[in-house]
Amino acid sequence: MTSTKPPKVAIKSVQVFGRKKNATAVAYCKEGKGNLRVDGRTLENIEPKLLQYKLQEPILLLGKDKFSGVDIRVRVNGGGHVAQIYVKFQVKKGGVIKITSKHTRNFLYTPPVSRVAPIWFLS
Repeated sequence: MTSTKPPKVAIKSVQVFGRKKNATAVAYCKEGKGNLRVDGRTLENIEPKLLQYKLQEPILLLGKDKFSGVDIRVRVNGGGHVAQIYVKFQVKKGGVIKITSKHTRNFLYTPPVSRVAPIWFLS
């Protein structure tokens, strides 16, 4: 009796980094259930509370539906509190946009028709 293993499915993921002054953040975004973790904590447990709203801006701007299918883990090193918050905001927004984008690299970089066709063909 032979056992058949199900084929491995590639997980769509992207790694994004951002910098602000001395703060550097790395966000790992992958398809998932909508979990958001910043430095190992959930979004509601981020201190200081006043800057917590800055981290919630991408969710409010892009909509909760964009974040519902994406798991995001953010790690930050260096900088002060404000610089860290701004760089976390930057990488969260960038990661979600990249992972939910429908365009592929080949589609974005195809040359226009005028460069492919000879000049006499267009006139």
